[in-house]
Amino acid sequence: MPRLQPNEIHNRDFDFIIIGGGTAGCVLANRLSSGNKEYTVLVLEAGTVTQQDLLEVQIPLLNGKLKKTDQDWQLKSVQQRNVDDRSIAVPLGKLLGGSSAFNACIYHRCSPSDYDAWNAEGWSYRDLQPYFRKAETFHDEKKVDTSIHGTQGPLHATHISKSTQLGSCFKKACRNYGLNEYRDMTDLTCQIGVTGLDASIYQGHRSSAGSSYLSSEFEAQQSNLFIGLGCKVTRLMVQGNNVVGVEYTNDGKVYTVNTKREVILSAGAILSPFILLASGIGPGSELKEVGVDVKVDLPGVGKNLQNHWRVPLVHETVSSDMSLHDGLFKRAKESLEQAINTRDGTFTELWPDAVAYMKVPNAPDNSSSIENTPQIELFVGGLALCRELPSLKHLDCATLLMVYVTPFSKGTVKLTAEGTPSIDLALLSDERDLECIEKGLKVSMQIADDTEYAKCIKRWIMRPDEDLTEYIKANVDTLHHYAGTCKMGPKEDPLAVVDNRLRVHGVDGLRVVDASFFPIVPAGQICYPVIACAERASDIILEDNKRKLVLIALGIVGFTNHIVFSIVGWIIAFLLVLVEIPLCLKVCPTSPKLDGFIAYFENCYFRAILYLVFAVVMFLSNLLNVGPLIACGVSLLLASICYGIAAFTGQAYASSKILGGTGVDNVV
Repeated sequence: MPRLQPNEIHNRDFDFIIIGGGTAGCVLANRLSSGNKEYTVLVLEAGTVTQQDLLEVQIPLLNGKLKKTDQDWQLKSVQQRNVDDRSIAVPLGKLLGGSSAFNACIYHRCSPSDYDAWNAEGWSYRDLQPYFRKAETFHDEKKVDTSIHGTQGPLHATHISKSTQLGSCFKKACRNYGLNEYRDMTDLTCQIGVTGLDASIYQGHRSSAGSSYLSSEFEAQQSNLFIGLGCKVTRLMVQGNNVVGVEYTNDGKVYTVNTKREVILSAGAILSPFILLASGIGPGSELKEVGVDVKVDLPGVGKNLQNHWRVPLVHETVSSDMSLHDGLFKRAKESLEQAINTRDGTFTELWPDAVAYMKVPNAPDNSSSIENTPQIELFVGGLALCRELPSLKHLDCATLLMVYVTPFSKGTVKLTAEGTPSIDLALLSDERDLECIEKGLKVSMQIADDTEYAKCIKRWIMRPDEDLTEYIKANVDTLHHYAGTCKMGPKEDPLAVVDNRLRVHGVDGLRVVDASFFPIVPAGQICYPVIACAERASDIILEDNKRKLVLIALGIVGFTNHIVFSIVGWIIAFLLVLVEIPLCLKVCPTSPKLDGFIAYFENCYFRAILYLVFAVVMFLSNLLNVGPLIACGVSLLLASICYGIAAFTGQAYASSKILGGTGVDNVV
C-alpha cells in the first residue's frame, strides 16, 4: 500500500477517491482495492498518524488522552439554549481509523428493528446480517455460534467474560426490577434485558477499523491502494452534475486530484455534510446566504442530525476492587507497563462491567419498535465518568451511566460565512426528550437503590436530589453517536440526500458512506453498524461498477452469424450472466453510457440491438421503479428474441455481405 505525500497526489487520476480514512473509509479502502486489483483506490485522510504510531490508540483505556490533541478535530457545538447555554464538545477522530481509534471499544449490533425501520431496499437487518458476520472474527471462551457471529473477518472482537462484584450486584438488581438476563443478546428480536458486553479488543489491544482493515500485512499486498495522510479536503470539484475530483490542502498549499469513476465521502456525520455544503451541494437558500455558488439544491444536507445522550450517577464504592481507579490512577505506571509488556491488566479492559437495555415506563417512545427496542441503556462500571473525574481520581468510584438512545430532537450541520461547520445538536429541543430522560433517571435510581446494588455504594457523589430537570441540564452530555445528516431515502423525501445505493441525488460520481446516511440512528453503540454498512456499501459499489461486464457478456452472442455458433454464443453469454447472479439480482442501473456501441452498430446492426435492448430496458426499469430481477429478466428475454431474429436473418444477409461477410469480424 503506497503512502503518498500530499504533493505526490496532485493532478493524478484514481478510479476511486475515498474522503476520510475513518471507520467507514478503512473498510472501503480494503474492500474496493481487494475486490478488483485493476481499480486504483486513494484515501485522503486529514490526520497524520495511524494506530501503529500511537500507544494511546493501541491500549483501550488510554483513549481519553487523545481528546483535545492533534488526533481530535476538537469541534464544538453552538450554545445549547436548553442546557444552560452550554457549548458541547464534539470530539472526532483525526487519524487513520477515525473515531474507532479512540472510542470506548463497546461492540454492539443494536436492535434488528433499527435497520428495518429505515424502510430502505437492501438495508433491512436480514440484508445486513451477512455483513456483520463478514466483518468480524469473534472470540469467546465458549464455542462461537457461527450462525450469529463471524470467524474469518478482519475485525477482532471478544466476549468479555470477567465476573465482578459490581457487575453481579447490578445484574441482580436489574432482575429484581423485572429484566431478563442474557449472556449474549446478539441477533435477538427483543433487545430488552441485562447482559455482559462484547468489545472491539483482542489480546489486550484495540481492534480499530484502521488496524483491522489496513493492517501492515494488508498494506504489503495492495499495490493499487494509496494513502494520503495530512490531506484536508476542502471541496469537491463539480462540473455540471458530475463530481470529477477533489480539492485538498496541506500546510497552506492547495492541491487537486481527479477521479475516473467515483468519489466516496466518508468523513462522518459532521464533516461529510460540511464538505457537501462547502462544495455547493445543499440547501440552496442557505448556501446563497453564506456566499457559496449552488451546484445542486439538496435541502436535506446537514439536516436530521441525531445523537445519543448520557447522564451519570456517580458513587464511591465500598471496596477498591469494585473500581478501576486503583489501576488507572493510583498505580498507573505499573498498570501501563503491564499493558505494554503482557497486554493485560486494567488499561486493557472495558470500563463497564454490565449493561441493561430498558424501556421507560409511561414515557413517549421514539424507538424503532415499541415491543423490542430499548429507549435507554444503563451501564455500570468502576470509573467516574463525569466532568469532575480529575478531582475524583484518588477515590474508588463507579458510575451508573444512563444513555438515552431514542431522542426526538434533531439538530443541524450548517456552513458559516467563514467556511467553518456550525453544529447545532438541538439538545432537548423537543420537550418529550426531557420527559424521557427524567423518567429514565428515575428507573436508574430505582435500580441503584435496590438492596442488591446498594451493597456496592459507600456514598453518592453525583445524584439528583429533587430537581431532576436542573440536574439533567447541568450534566447531560453527548455520547458522540452522530448520524443522519445525509439521510438515505427516495427523491420524493425532501430530507433525503442519497438513494439506497448511497448515490447523492442529482449528482453523478458521488456517494456517501458513513453514519450520516442512516435515516434513524440505531439504539446503541454505532461503530460496528457503521463497519457492517460500509461492508455492504463496498459490495454495492463493486456491483455497480461491474455493469459493463454484463453488457460485454451479452455482446458475446453477436460474435458470429452462423446459427449453430450463435446458439453457442448465447449459451456462453448466459453462463457468464449466471456468474454475475448477485449483480443481476441487486443492480438496477441507470442509463449506461453507449460508448463503443456505435462501432458495433456500423459493423452489425443486429448485434447492436442486443446492447440497446439491455440498455433501454434497464434505463426504463429505473425510471419506472421496476424491480431489478424483473428488469434483468425482461432484458434477457427481449435480447434473446432480437438475437433469434438477428441470427436467422443474418445468414441471408451475410450472403449478400450486408453484415460484413464472415461474421467473425468483431469477437468480444
